[in-house]
Amino acid sequence: LAVADLDRSVLRVLELIAQAAGSESDDYRYDQTNHHLLARRAAEDGMVLLKNEHDLLPLKPEGTIAVIGEFAVDPRYQGSGSSLMNPLQLENPLEEITALIGDAGSVSYCDGKSVAGALDLVRAAAAVIVIAGLPALDESESFDRPHMGLPREQLTLIDAILDEKPDAIIVLQNGSPVELPFAPRAR
Repeated sequence: LAVADLDRSVLRVLELIAQAAGSESDDYRYDQTNHHLLARRAAEDGMVLLKNEHDLLPLKPEGTIAVIGEFAVDPRYQGSGSSLMNPLQLENPLEEITALIGDAGSVSYCDGKSVAGALDLVRAAAAVIVIAGLPALDESESFDRPHMGLPREQLTLIDAILDEKPDAIIVLQNGSPVELPFAPRAR
């Protein structure tokens, strides 16, 4: 890297700092609610629907809906390392699903760590939503993942649920690509 190139880059940063220093104001305000709604809209726009066989979605809010998976209460919305942030407001899928269902049905939840416990909920439910994804360490920086898979426990859970409920809705929360060995079975 030539010193002249470095000098030009540093000069741009210094000019930006000088401009920002002159724009400070004591009456700076931001609308936290509107900023949150904007972030929520960006998240909604960033979702990708891979399949919707048999028009399973939008889900009918009737009967019991089983929500399975830790990401339902502790969503993956970021990686770790320098991208780590502390949001001022964060919804989770379980609360959002419960609010959408309202009085038209009920929602049951299981973290999925016990497949047997999850399958009991699945068998009793009219509809099932499984929420899976990558752990924080797999969404970190400064290394390449040695694999493209979801955690083995999640794959086992998804397979067992699809055996019981072929119409189970699989939701993935991850910022990196993953293999989908269950894709041919999931609707």
